[in-house]
Amino acid sequence: MTSSFFSTYIKWNSSATKATHIVVYFLLLFTIAEGAAAATSKMLMMNPVRAIFTDRQRSLNVSVANPSKETISYTVSLVTMRKGTDGNYFIPEEETEEERLIKSMIRYSPRRATIEPGKRQVVKLMIRKPKDLPPGEYQTRIRYTPLRDTQTNQQSGQKTSVKGMIDIDLIVSSTFPIIIQHGVESEVSPQSISFKKYPETPSGIAADVVFSRTGNSSAFGNVFLKYTPGDNSNETREIGRSQGLAIYLPETEKTITIALKDVTPQELTSGTIQVLFQPHIGKAQKHKKRETFRMREFLLQ
Repeated sequence: MTSSFFSTYIKWNSSATKATHIVVYFLLLFTIAEGAAAATSKMLMMNPVRAIFTDRQRSLNVSVANPSKETISYTVSLVTMRKGTDGNYFIPEEETEEERLIKSMIRYSPRRATIEPGKRQVVKLMIRKPKDLPPGEYQTRIRYTPLRDTQTNQQSGQKTSVKGMIDIDLIVSSTFPIIIQHGVESEVSPQSISFKKYPETPSGIAADVVFSRTGNSSAFGNVFLKYTPGDNSNETREIGRSQGLAIYLPETEKTITIALKDVTPQELTSGTIQVLFQPHIGKAQKHKKRETFRMREFLLQ
């Protein structure tokens, strides 16, 4: 492996744009008393991890799963969150007029439900846009909060008096973005690719790919990397992929790390890499429709 391999950096110039990255945000609420403790967690899982309403879409379903071994009752609510200067999200003390407007456009059902262990339920989301709604992208959050089980707490008190143990209910409230896109569009383009050591994979290599987004909305999709050797061979093979790329407003750029497979450092000193981006909003397409891939090719040298 030569040092020139890790310094390889191929750049393709284009106009920079806005983007931002939002990750799944968890609120951990618990109380710890003196003495030994046995924790029981209550947590729900959602699919998809973001709800995106495009121009013509008025409703969608979110699947709620209970991966635990206990029945969980939970509530559903809307909550406004903002990104602070430190990159973390927080709940403001007061909402702006626009933030209140966004929440007023959203309807959801049920608002409270109970789900058995290993089962799934559906929460239906609907939107009603005002006729004079200006073009733009509107965001808020939906929150799923498991309820504390009163009977379990009483049993925990009995256990404490006998064994000196403190049972703790770990309540995990999960919050995910709702995005309403109205009269907006975006386009994602790869800007550059570079390589680095990555011991977590058999190949020991990963690629850092930089993307930019044009337009006035967030963008989502999947990324595929394909390699063609430089020995005039017609062989082209996939060497990496990343599912669920999200580029949110208002940032202008996003870098993702993709672990590589079926390729050696020596091979990556020549040939070409194709970076393919497939727009996708994270839900099944009707009639198995697939979005068109957008591709950029980088020369390795």
